[in-house]
Amino acid sequence: MTSTEARSIDLPGCTVRVAEYGTPAGRPVIYCHGSPGAWREAEAFDDAARETGVRIIAIDRPGIGMRALSSQGRVRGWGPIVAAVADALELEEFAVLGVSGGGPYALACAATLPGRVTAAAVVSSPAPMDEALRELDPAGRKKRRALVVLRRLPILVPLMAARLTKLIASQQGIDALVGQMCEPDRERVARDEELSAKLTANIREAFARGSDGFATDMRLVFTQPWGFALADVAVPVQIWHGTADTNVPACEARRLAAGLPHGRVHILPGVGHLAFVDYPEAILESLTS
Repeated sequence: MTSTEARSIDLPGCTVRVAEYGTPAGRPVIYCHGSPGAWREAEAFDDAARETGVRIIAIDRPGIGMRALSSQGRVRGWGPIVAAVADALELEEFAVLGVSGGGPYALACAATLPGRVTAAAVVSSPAPMDEALRELDPAGRKKRRALVVLRRLPILVPLMAARLTKLIASQQGIDALVGQMCEPDRERVARDEELSAKLTANIREAFARGSDGFATDMRLVFTQPWGFALADVAVPVQIWHGTADTNVPACEARRLAAGLPHGRVHILPGVGHLAFVDYPEAILESLTS
């Protein structure tokens, strides 16, 4: 993996932080990081992007890293910002890739930027909260109950985000977060010191401006409609999900596929929420083939 730093791009009304990985002249893929997460997360795709001829462009969302918080009303509001970044980089067309909480934002781009987004991939992504909640597996029901509480009491979101900010201030706090992951993820992090360090750096970058960015993500993704329907996504969408994922249960992948006109599910047996760490090349190949 190469070392890179984010740079600022001034847009009408705001400034964003952008980092690039992979092949500079390759096929452009705009990366939507998880939540909590930041541009550093996209480094997981750097080597694979070089192998597959892909240019990864990672953009921080509202309140993340060095970018000031904006007043987006819906997840769909991410589309115009991505379009403006693409204009600044002179990109006419591009694919989008979203991991975990970045999945809804990638889908928003695909739904709201027809003619520019050529394809999409989402990894370990939640499905919309405004879809039917029937036929969830036990893990899905447990996770959804917690999210329904947030939806009914959105005032809890900033309190939860502030608590998380205090938690990650120490390495012990970050270790506690890792300890809440599923067993495959815990084992993956425990045997890879470099991965552990990069996850820590990514989480701390996400809270560099405090908890507002994470709170905004939680509010937009889980407490209100996204502002578009899955049926609005006309491009092919590759849906990647591990069966052992407890952060976002695998039933969410099936719900996404049921709502997307051109969704294809890739289920990874025994894999947890960190599917993007071990399958970056396969994910990129499915997106750009």
